[in-house]
Amino acid sequence: MGFKFLLSAFLFVSLLGKAQTIDFGFHYNIDAPFKRSMPKMNVNHGADFHLGYKILNKAPLWINTDISTGCYALKTREENYFFSDGTQTTTDVQYSSNLHKFLFGFNYDIGKSANRVSGYLTAQAGYAYMNSKIFIEDPTDVDGCKALEQKNTFTYGGGIYAAGGGVRINLDKKTTSTRLFNHYLDISCKYTAGGNFSYVNINHMQEHNHAMANSAATAATRDTRDLTVKFVNVTTKSIHEHKVAEVYTSPFEIMNIKIGYMVRF
Repeated sequence: MGFKFLLSAFLFVSLLGKAQTIDFGFHYNIDAPFKRSMPKMNVNHGADFHLGYKILNKAPLWINTDISTGCYALKTREENYFFSDGTQTTTDVQYSSNLHKFLFGFNYDIGKSANRVSGYLTAQAGYAYMNSKIFIEDPTDVDGCKALEQKNTFTYGGGIYAAGGGVRINLDKKTTSTRLFNHYLDISCKYTAGGNFSYVNINHMQEHNHAMANSAATAATRDTRDLTVKFVNVTTKSIHEHKVAEVYTSPFEIMNIKIGYMVRF
């Protein structure tokens, strides 16, 4: 049994020594929106996981996948809610908005990976998913109102595509193509776009008190609509809907920037 294990390990290392065929990396991820398309969107900060596989040993073509997650808005603010009978309550509302991307595509290497500096071009397609979690705290005043939905999650997703390029800096002391592993500082930039996306961003909400939800405010001519949550008045037991956030709709268009560590083996 031990001999078979040693033989398998030897064959595995031998195959890897002949040609490096796998990329594995972790990156700091930035998604910077184009204000012409997404004026209500903030910069998304997060992490990215990259995995690539070389299709042919003699061709500099790789298939790859990128999975990233990040946050573009995180805030807690005090809100005032008014009822039709003239009563009001004040409570804290916590907002968290996130962007997740799943991309699959190809990389084409420029230059030899054993060089101190090499580059690549990339083209990908996939799916983007945006969600906002809104947590409404119970007001402390006994005459206030209580949220019937403590967590209200708004989600939206759609197809996207990306194209760009990057630079890899070899971190090994001696650059050679005979190493089992090569380590790189990887820096890339990709234009990423898609169709119309709907999302919540607390940082662009106007400061105002919330009355009962008004359906007339959701006209089709507006690029926003109200996100409401049901409340119950703890004194009168009456149920009302109050606006807690605004939903924006705009074309998805960002510039993705990544910087991180990658190993090729």
